[in-house]
Amino acid sequence: IVGEINPMSADSRHALYPRPAHGSGGRLMRILGMEEYDYLRTFDRENLCLVEWSDTAATMAAERIMAASSGRSLILLGGRVKKAFGFKASPFTTLKCGEVAVAFLPHPSGRCRHWNMKSAVQLARSAVRRVGVAIP
Repeated sequence: IVGEINPMSADSRHALYPRPAHGSGGRLMRILGMEEYDYLRTFDRENLCLVEWSDTAATMAAERIMAASSGRSLILLGGRVKKAFGFKASPFTTLKCGEVAVAFLPHPSGRCRHWNMKSAVQLARSAVRRVGVAIP
């Protein structure tokens, strides 16, 4: 799972961590219908930037992640992440980029309006399953 930045910690182990529950990682865990243990065991989590957002640093991180992801699945969260990877896909869609399966989800922040759609949770879970990730 690739996110933007963690404003609470520059420690990469805290990227999209499920606590606090109201944070992006906690929201995403609930959206995907997962328990904390399974969420942490299932996903490698990474943010493109550690301290502050930089388009240049984000693009460089995206290139590094993509190069290391052959045969794997990526779940990209939000428009800035999608842009850093060079994609223009719509939320809840998937695609294959060489040997990498990619799912695009809206950022799981409390401010993203895509999550207000009644079908958003179902669409998110479906997209994650389409890239080969087993979730409830």
